[in-house]
Amino acid sequence: MALVKCHECGKDVSTEAKVCPSCGAKVVKPKEPKKPMSPIIKYSLLGVVGFIFINTYLQSQSPEDVEAKANHENIGMAEVVCKMAFEKNAKNPDSVDWIRAERQFQFTNAEKTTAISTQPVRAKNSFNATVKSVAVCELEKKGDKWELVSIKEQK
Repeated sequence: MALVKCHECGKDVSTEAKVCPSCGAKVVKPKEPKKPMSPIIKYSLLGVVGFIFINTYLQSQSPEDVEAKANHENIGMAEVVCKMAFEKNAKNPDSVDWIRAERQFQFTNAEKTTAISTQPVRAKNSFNATVKSVAVCELEKKGDKWELVSIKEQK
C-alpha cells in the first residue's frame, strides 16, 4: 500500500482506496513505470529482424541476376579503361563527348576475360572542328582489372 496525493484536494490517500475520504473524488492510481527491455532481448530481436531482411534480399536475386550484375560491373570497368585511353590521346581531351546510347560491348571468349568495347564519341580534331568517330578498344581482364590491348579510332 502506497500513499498518493488526491488530484482534487491534495490530501494523502491510499492507493487501495477507491475514493478520497476527504472529498470523495475518484482515486487516480499511478501508472507503474514500464520496465526497460533487456539489452540481450533488444539486440537479439534486432539481429533476427536483420537476418530475415538480408536473407529475403539474397533469396530475391536469382543466379542470372547475380551474373548480370557482375557482367554490368565488368562492362563498366572495361569502358572506363577505354575512355581513359582515348581521352589521353585526344587532341582536345576537354572536348570529348561520349555517346552512351550507341555504345557496344562484347566478350570475345567464353571465360569473359577478353572483350571489344565500341564507343561512339564526338571530339574536336586538329582543326578545332567537332567530328564524330568511334573508339574501338580490345581489352583483356587480368585478375580483377581490365587492361587495354589496343585502341583504334574509326571515322
